[in-house]
Amino acid sequence: MNGIKKEWLIFKHAIVFFTRISLKTSFHYHADDASKAIRYLPFIGGIAGIWAALVFSLCMLIFPMEIAVFLSMLSTILLTGALHEDGFADFCDSLGGMTVEKRLAIMKDSNMGAYGVIGLMGILLGKYLFLVHIPAAHLPAVLISAHVMSRLSIMFLMLFLPYVGKKESSKSLTLVDNNHTINVCIACVITGLFVSGLPFYSLFSIPIITLVIVCLFQFYKKSLGGYTGDYLGAAQQLTELAHYLSMVYYLSL
Repeated sequence: MNGIKKEWLIFKHAIVFFTRISLKTSFHYHADDASKAIRYLPFIGGIAGIWAALVFSLCMLIFPMEIAVFLSMLSTILLTGALHEDGFADFCDSLGGMTVEKRLAIMKDSNMGAYGVIGLMGILLGKYLFLVHIPAAHLPAVLISAHVMSRLSIMFLMLFLPYVGKKESSKSLTLVDNNHTINVCIACVITGLFVSGLPFYSLFSIPIITLVIVCLFQFYKKSLGGYTGDYLGAAQQLTELAHYLSMVYYLSL
């Protein structure tokens, strides 16, 4: 029973870190629990995906598909506080830096530059265009699988790359300053449980997601020597986009 209670406390830390769901009345921060919260990142993706699918399905009863997709995307941004979208924008801005130190400084700057604005507009428009080309009947399963699998994928970057940001100023120090082998194993089990209840075609994107992660691994290692929270956010957004593109291709066959 103590083990179940411990995991529940760790899960609550994941809720607080990765969503805007309020647990103020029942949440108490513990560094040890926070260090393990990353293992529930795919579960958070499942919550976001189910929420997106629910909003889409309800909106389809009233609105055309294009509006339903837009409102579904907006709902997940509100649920997660644009956590990964913000990271992607900072990642895009950092591409203008010529040195590691300059890239890290750019990502710490709260102001968004032209690269960030253009990148954010591009990733959101890309997701919207891909989603509206997926048959409405398949979209709920696609949304759930995308949010789960994209969050699992970024954990492999955390497993094989070092954190290179300034730890003393990191908003998630206890999440990154930890050996993630056990966390990744647990996250894989959680992901398996989610996708086992989805249509088989949801797994069609695994090769392209793997390719994206391998490319990002090489790029992150070369350009930064590791990862930051913003780089992880960018990886989540890009693998989510890759999943949607894979589904557009597969479901059009």
